[in-house]
Amino acid sequence: MPFKKGILNRAVKQNFFSTGLDLKSQKEVKRLFAAKIGESTYMIRLAQGEELMHEMRAFCVRQNIRLGYFTGLGAVREAELGVFLHDEGRYDTQTFQGSLEILSLHGNITLKDDSVHLHVHLGIGDEAFRMYGGHLNRAVIMPTCEIILHVFDATVIRVRDEASGLSLLQLHDQSAEV
Repeated sequence: MPFKKGILNRAVKQNFFSTGLDLKSQKEVKRLFAAKIGESTYMIRLAQGEELMHEMRAFCVRQNIRLGYFTGLGAVREAELGVFLHDEGRYDTQTFQGSLEILSLHGNITLKDDSVHLHVHLGIGDEAFRMYGGHLNRAVIMPTCEIILHVFDATVIRVRDEASGLSLLQLHDQSAEV
């Protein structure tokens, strides 16, 4: 069936979630907004200047999302990425600035210490077509970021692993055979 003009806009208006703004005044919408596009799937748009990790965590808290995964694309003007140094048990970080395309954005949502925890990896490309990637600590959107989020009606928690120093998934499904 061919796409009919206006269907997505109506779906967005009917399923609008935001920081409490009135739908009648969409000109005021400069912050994150999302449309629920399936029983357990959201389409999210982050706006220029927003910090990705903060906005995604806040959205999950507002929607009471405790388990999920997301992917996205767009661009950022600044990103702080980390790489885990296994021998030292710590992250080394580097900040990148400029016109940076999001080549890959993947993350999962779990709980850690009874709070929403995001584990996110980001791949970016710069103006010279160089690629960088790693564990995402912070990213400032420029001009937009489009995310598809799938949620589950379940909870998975993270617990600190003393051997690695990381917070690892604690899984208890006895029915899964490995």
